[in-house]
Amino acid sequence: MRIARLPGGKSRREKRRERERAQARRLGLLERAEAEEATRIKPARRKGPAAPPPVDLPLSDLLSRRRTSSMPLPSQERLIATNIRLRHHVDIILGTDLWAEEIEVRHSLIEDIDEQGRLYLAQTAPPILRSQVGQLVELTFLSRYFDVPGGRWLRVGYATPIREVIPDYRVSQHLTEPVIVVDGPKKLVPVSVRTAFRVVPPDDLDLRLVIWPEGTPLGLMDISMGGAQVYHDLGWYFSKGRRLPLMLISGELKLMLTGKVVRTDKVRDRLGWERRVTSFQFVEMDPKTKHKLSQLLTEVYRHVLAQRSGIAPRE
Repeated sequence: MRIARLPGGKSRREKRRERERAQARRLGLLERAEAEEATRIKPARRKGPAAPPPVDLPLSDLLSRRRTSSMPLPSQERLIATNIRLRHHVDIILGTDLWAEEIEVRHSLIEDIDEQGRLYLAQTAPPILRSQVGQLVELTFLSRYFDVPGGRWLRVGYATPIREVIPDYRVSQHLTEPVIVVDGPKKLVPVSVRTAFRVVPPDDLDLRLVIWPEGTPLGLMDISMGGAQVYHDLGWYFSKGRRLPLMLISGELKLMLTGKVVRTDKVRDRLGWERRVTSFQFVEMDPKTKHKLSQLLTEVYRHVLAQRSGIAPRE
């Protein structure tokens, strides 16, 4: 049997790829992509063997987390009394981009509640405009309930249109503030959408969080675009609302961040010692730092997924 000889030279696929690369080079797209790849922020590898953690925390029980998703919610009266109160924190979800894994969230506070049950929320940054009146948003609240041993954190919320934006609402006798007016909730339901994906730093990557400028290390438990959760000595206590200058370090990369304390808790390590856990929300982040942090966390997330799938070897 005679086998026909394949024609020499390049295949049509190779020729097509060469034409596409040539066109991209003419338009400047190839150089731009190569420049972006060269300046791409990636997490640094940990040098030498992984250092043992200062505290051997049980990752499955951080903050006494339990599988409470199947547990019944507290009563509506309890949910509303816990969350709909003056000066309580609220996250306003304006929209989601599921393909880009992004969500637009604005942080606010309940400044006032009128007789009709409408909520007057502090203006956000960036602000919600009058042109957005009528837009449907989702309000979410995160609170702790002590209906189980050790308590549990639940995020609940409801959907409502923006009713009004008032630039000079009188919140007290001598103070006026810009506010956003929305309807109060008739019912609060569990909210499953996450404001930002969280990553637990893997042992083979150099990812550290310190208090700046002292350089005091914190035990980084998890981190996201929205904030971080750390553990430290029981004797340290950061009051709720306090802002701390933080620095996230990965090799030569250093990102200055401002962390606002949103909650504190306690957890026991595997040796039985109590440690304190503090959760920070990142605030006042400039666009450049936000972009770098997003790149870094995306690369860490990809690294973790590659390890789970077996594509990247564990070192």
